[in-house]
Amino acid sequence: MEYYTFEYIFDEFSKQKPPTKAEEHDIGKVREKFTEIIDAVGINVDLLRKYRDEKTGKMIGFKSSNGQFYFPETSCDFCVEILKRYTDKDFKALRKGQYKDVPIKTLKFLIDGFTDYLIYLGYDIYTIKSEKFKMEKQMEYPFSIYLFRLSQECRGLLKDAEDYSKSVLDGIYEDKVIFTWYMATRLQKLREYIASVRGNVAEIRCDEIDDFAEKIALNTTTAETMEDIYQTSILADALENDKEYQTLLKKQMDILSTPDFAKNLKGSYNKNNARIKNIVEHHTNELFGDKVQQVYPTSGFKFTNSLDVLHDAVMYTDETEKDNAEIMEKKSDITEEQRQKQKTELSKIYSKLYPSPEPEYVRQIEEKGIIKFPCCAEEIIVYTGATGYIVSKCPRCGKQIRFNLDDMTAEIYEAPKGHMKSI
Repeated sequence: MEYYTFEYIFDEFSKQKPPTKAEEHDIGKVREKFTEIIDAVGINVDLLRKYRDEKTGKMIGFKSSNGQFYFPETSCDFCVEILKRYTDKDFKALRKGQYKDVPIKTLKFLIDGFTDYLIYLGYDIYTIKSEKFKMEKQMEYPFSIYLFRLSQECRGLLKDAEDYSKSVLDGIYEDKVIFTWYMATRLQKLREYIASVRGNVAEIRCDEIDDFAEKIALNTTTAETMEDIYQTSILADALENDKEYQTLLKKQMDILSTPDFAKNLKGSYNKNNARIKNIVEHHTNELFGDKVQQVYPTSGFKFTNSLDVLHDAVMYTDETEKDNAEIMEKKSDITEEQRQKQKTELSKIYSKLYPSPEPEYVRQIEEKGIIKFPCCAEEIIVYTGATGYIVSKCPRCGKQIRFNLDDMTAEIYEAPKGHMKSI
C-alpha cells in the first residue's frame, strides 16, 4: 500500500478543479477546508496522521501538532472529491452542522469513505467501529434514515387513500367517505399509541436517573450535601462577578448560535473552554483550597439498553390498553334493547354530521339490467330510473350503438350528416 501526504492531494485537487484567474489555490487554505470537513463529520483527526507499518506492525506517522495527514492510495480519490464538493449545497449544510439538510446519500458517502480510509490506514476493528459510530451519531445518520422511512410511509398512506377513492369499488360515495374516515381514525389511534409508548420511554429513563440519584444520596451525609450546596453557591457568585468569565461565556454562546459553529468549534470554542476551565479552577482554589467538596462520582451510572427500554415501554402500553378494553367491555354489558336504542341514537347523530342519501338517489344506483352490444361481446349496465336513448361507440369495433333504456334493447346506429357521431 502506498501512502501520500497532503501535497499530493492538493496537486490532484488543483488539476481537477483549476484555480480561477482572480484567485490561486493556497495549500494552507485547502488543508483548512479538509480539516473543517473532518470536524463536521466527527472523526478523530489525529487518526488520519498515522498508518500501520507493514514491517513492524506499529502505527507510525506525524505528531498532532504537525498538521499533516497520510492518505492511502485507495482513499485519494475520495479525499479529492470531498474537497471539490466543499462549496456544494449539501457540503455547506454539513459544515454548518445542519445535518438534517444533508441528503442521506451524501451522509452515507462520507461515512463509507472515511471508514474505508481508516481501514486502509491499518487501524484495528475496534477503532474503526468506534469512529464509524461517532460519525453516525454526530451526523444523525440512522435517525435520518428512519425519519425518511417514516415520511415515506405517511406519504404512502395518503397516496393509498387517494387511490382507494378512484377505485371502481368506491362507486358508492358514502363507502368512500366512511372508509376514509376509518383510515383517519385508525391513524389517530396509532399516533395516540405511539405517544403512549414515547411517554413510557421517558418515564423509564427518568426512573433510572432518580434511582441513581437516590443511591448517591444514601451514600452521602447531610453535612456533605449542605457543604456541596454551599460551595456551589459561593463559586457561582464569584463567577458571576468575574468579567472575563462572563465575556468568554457570551462568546461561547455566540459561536454555538452562528451557522458556522462547526468551523469555529475546533479553534475559538476549544480555546475559550480551556480558559473558562482555568478561571473556575482559580476561583475554586482561592475560595476553598484543598477543602473543596469532591464532585459526586457518576462513573457507576449506565443507561439500560435502548431496545430493552423500548420493549418495556411497549409492554406497559399494551397492558394499559388491555386493562382499558376490559373496563370498557364491562361497561358495555347492556341488554339488546339498550343496544338497539344506542344504535338509533347514533344513527340520528350520524345523519346530522353527514346527511343520508335521498331514497330516490338510492333507487337510482340499483341495477335495472344489462344491455348487450349487437356487434361485439360487450355490454353496459343500466341503473333504475334511466330512461330514453343513448348513443355510444363500441370499444372494440368502433361502431355507433343506440341503446333503448326503456325496453332494454340496442341497435347499430348511423348518425345523420351534421350530427355528432358519439355521445
